[in-house]
Amino acid sequence: MEPGRELDALVAEKVMGFTWGTVAPDYHGQHGGRVLVPPGGLLQGYTYPPIGPIAPTFHVPNYSTDLQTAWQVVEKMVTSGWGAFGWDGFDRGRRWIVGFGDNQSSAATMPHGICLAALAAVGALPTSP
Repeated sequence: MEPGRELDALVAEKVMGFTWGTVAPDYHGQHGGRVLVPPGGLLQGYTYPPIGPIAPTFHVPNYSTDLQTAWQVVEKMVTSGWGAFGWDGFDRGRRWIVGFGDNQSSAATMPHGICLAALAAVGALPTSP
């Protein structure tokens, strides 16, 4: 699975504790629909975007593309008992080897590798066709 919003949403749901919720339409009948909700709930008074391809994941952090944000995944995995976090520079294919306990993944960037390894550890890594 490539880095991007789809992977970010999967990590948010399967690793970080986001749940699917519904945002009620505003008084114009717009901006309602299904969204991923952070563990603390929806932000009151926040204007949610119109429903479209990005709307369900607009407030999900960029876990798969930003190292600082991906580190939140590392902290969640380690504090949730998934074992030690480790990485190994680049292998011969110029890819990061990242793992939690016995679950390892290989990716071109560390944030992408962190996400794949976390999903592998929780048994939620989608299989490639």
